Amino acid sequence: MLDVNETWLKSFNAPLSFFIRKKLEEVFRLHNGTFVEFKEHLKRTLTNGHDEYLKSHVLDNKKTGHNKVATFFDEKTQMYLMEILDRTKEVNEQAKLARDSALIKVDKLAASIAHEIRNPMTSLKGFTQLLKASATGESKKYLGVIDDEIVRLESILDEMLIMSRPCM
Repeated sequence: MLDVNETWLKSFNAPLSFFIRKKLEEVFRLHNGTFVEFKEHLKRTLTNGHDEYLKSHVLDNKKTGHNKVATFFDEKTQMYLMEILDRTKEVNEQAKLARDSALIKVDKLAASIAHEIRNPMTSLKGFTQLLKASATGESKKYLGVIDDEIVRLESILDEMLIMSRPCM
């Protein structure tokens, strides 16, 4: 190695002197213990002249960091040019967008279900009121229970609809 950038130093948590005049294999073997993924990356770089991949790693604070590793191979000089860029913020933002998108879909589904349930409930409510008009004794009692449960279900549906509305 001839030189490394600041992200590289942070990624490996080592001083510049650790890298200078060492082969890539030696650095990766010393730092990671295994470098199978990296060897595959170098093979693809040799084949295509260029390769890149996203490498995830655990940071000091137990969170996950993400680095984009891009490597170019120059046949003329027989040298690799490798760039490591911190992509943690972008990866986390993409994950948040995916979660937000999933929540929006769930909200829409909840609203759709609430509306679909409300339609037959309206029919049940109407027929219960019609039956109450001609019911006697025990039947009125049971129809009263049905009426109370329909009111309860309507309340639950109202809450579902309120919760499924996007926040402003």
